[in-house]
Amino acid sequence: TWDIQFIGSCKMRAFLTSIKPSLLSGLFSSIAVIPAKLAFDGSDNNILRLFIEEFFFSFGGKNALLWTLRIFFAILAEVLNAFMLKFYVHSLNLNGATKATVHTFSCNFFFTAIIGSSLFGEHLSLRWGFAAIIMMLGVVLIARRRGNNAVSYTHLRAHETEADLVCRLLLEKK
Repeated sequence: TWDIQFIGSCKMRAFLTSIKPSLLSGLFSSIAVIPAKLAFDGSDNNILRLFIEEFFFSFGGKNALLWTLRIFFAILAEVLNAFMLKFYVHSLNLNGATKATVHTFSCNFFFTAIIGSSLFGEHLSLRWGFAAIIMMLGVVLIARRRGNNAVSYTHLRAHETEADLVCRLLLEKK
């Protein structure tokens, strides 16, 4: 049983190592939403505008301060997105395109929902919950997929039968 537990812990450690870049990529992408909303929200209920009016009511350069803060938060959003891309590329190298994309997208989806709901009071509908369940099922199915089914052209040629050779030559003539 010790061998089975050790193998299980090694598999779990390998899984956590492979998914960590996707988790970080999704997290940085979700966190980047916060300064992006602060920078690009042009509504009258903009948090930055309300903050400036509340605490700097006697300050004459409110508009300049607002635009300075917007530029700062836009740059911060880009920096956070650069970190997201760094971890996403690392995940691509570890897991391949399919797993990296699905894991990162799923993490981003959940982290963004948590941030949107807790910080911005966004409502999560029943449809959102249904989509989240379907997405998690997809993640589980993709994560459980073993091996790579893609085969190189050289590999196919190495196992080519005489019948395959005739078919290939006939098709190449067309």
